[in-house]
Amino acid sequence: MASPISEETQLSNDKSVKNDHKLSSDNHSGSQTRQFNKNKETSNIEPLVEDESGTTFPNNSSGERCPLTSKLDYSVTQVRTVLALTAILSNVVFATDSVIPQYLLDRWSDESGHNKSLNDSEPDKSLCDRNESDPWVIENDEIQARVSIATMYYSFATNFPAFLSCLIFGALVDIIGRRPVFIITLVGYTVRVILMIFIIRFDLDPNFFYLSYACDGIGGGFYVFLIASFSITADISEQKGTRILGIAFLNVVGRVMYAGASILIGLLIKHVGYISASCAILAPVVISLIISIFFLPETLPVAKKKLSWKTLLDYTSRIVFLYSRDGDKRKRLSLIISLIIFFTSVVNTVNLSANDTLYQRHEPLCWDSAQIAYYASVRNVASIFALFYLCICRFINCASDEIMSMIGMLFVAGSFTLEAFVRKSWQIYMVPILTIPGLNVTPITRGVMSVLAGPDKQGVMFSSIALIEIMCSLVSHVVYNKIYAETVDLMPGFVYLLMAGVSLVTFFIYFPFFHFYDGPPRSYETLRESNDNEASSSKSSTTTQEREIT
Repeated sequence: MASPISEETQLSNDKSVKNDHKLSSDNHSGSQTRQFNKNKETSNIEPLVEDESGTTFPNNSSGERCPLTSKLDYSVTQVRTVLALTAILSNVVFATDSVIPQYLLDRWSDESGHNKSLNDSEPDKSLCDRNESDPWVIENDEIQARVSIATMYYSFATNFPAFLSCLIFGALVDIIGRRPVFIITLVGYTVRVILMIFIIRFDLDPNFFYLSYACDGIGGGFYVFLIASFSITADISEQKGTRILGIAFLNVVGRVMYAGASILIGLLIKHVGYISASCAILAPVVISLIISIFFLPETLPVAKKKLSWKTLLDYTSRIVFLYSRDGDKRKRLSLIISLIIFFTSVVNTVNLSANDTLYQRHEPLCWDSAQIAYYASVRNVASIFALFYLCICRFINCASDEIMSMIGMLFVAGSFTLEAFVRKSWQIYMVPILTIPGLNVTPITRGVMSVLAGPDKQGVMFSSIALIEIMCSLVSHVVYNKIYAETVDLMPGFVYLLMAGVSLVTFFIYFPFFHFYDGPPRSYETLRESNDNEASSSKSSTTTQEREIT
């Protein structure tokens, strides 16, 4: 029979062996963690950590943790359906970019007696049938220049408050969630259209349009709508390809609805008037607001944070830190060059609808509102073929997304050059066809930047893109509208030649981008598998050591 002392000694030895084994296991695990973090630094991957409950998180540079394996409390199908419906319906609001210039042209022409003098003198002659030295033509050019300048100033009323709104709402979308920010933008849309209807109905001073545009800008407008909708898209799609297609799909469905609405609104303006056309814009916008209030769930992948000035300022400052401190040097340079590509590609298109409207009302086309609407519809329907083109290229793996985007800029430059020199109506319809490969540039750029940013910085990333988009709008309205006003009597299409030159510059910017771009980081699913394998290997090694000790 063993003595009590020997049993106690044996228990002490067993505990010592277990403690030694635990220390050895911890050292082994720590060694693997250090090796994983070392590999992370060279592959631009954020390390994963585990909390007490066993949930896996990416431990980012700010110390915050974003759950990636938590159970979703919403239906992805429901989110996609609601997002598509709201994008389809709310995009009708951009038909106001065509309605207001035409309204101002007709109103100021009537007030000056311009239309009356035409009908009284030579009613059978249109603008295109008259000589350039005709006083009526000269007066028409002056009115067009006046409308071009007015639309430029109206854009300021939207873009200046929207700049501040993007900073605030871009932070809020990562703090309080995507849903409330999404709804606020739709409220801004609704107020904008209601005010526009009142101004037209009661023939109020056109300066009241500043109030209409300002209300839209305070709500964030189109820019914050994109921040919220693309953040939601990123929440429900991890992979780069899926995310790019999701962003492109939202772009397409909105354009298709806008195409159909443009035809309807153009016909309403021609046969009924501006009031009916404006009401046709208001109805789908209100429906999209109702749908988002009752059916859109919250998709924020991290726990909502307590809103405070400190939190708001911290998230706002990340817009700068994303490009100056986040990740390694190659990642930051890739993001900066991508942002430049986005600017030079969007600056040509953000004000294109208003430019096209004035250009097509002028000679040599001399279109009416219905013809303008048909063309706008064709241009927007072209985005469907652009999505098919992107899907086919991805299916047959003919080129990377970035290469397709680069080549697309050459087609965009060619389309603007063609538009500058059109003389017949059928010629301008070739422009949307030639533009098709270039319509994927912005969704591809958004998708690439979104993947590089990481899952917990989607609001910050899309806020920075929205700020650049606001700058694009300001530059486009100031530069292109001013150039059109100065050159309309010499060469109305000169502004499109300038756009073609900017598109060529974008093409050449891709060369330094490819020099620094290493491709997207591995997905977090791959990281989880890597961690699981390492954990399994560690457990197997521990079991072997226990057997040897036994």
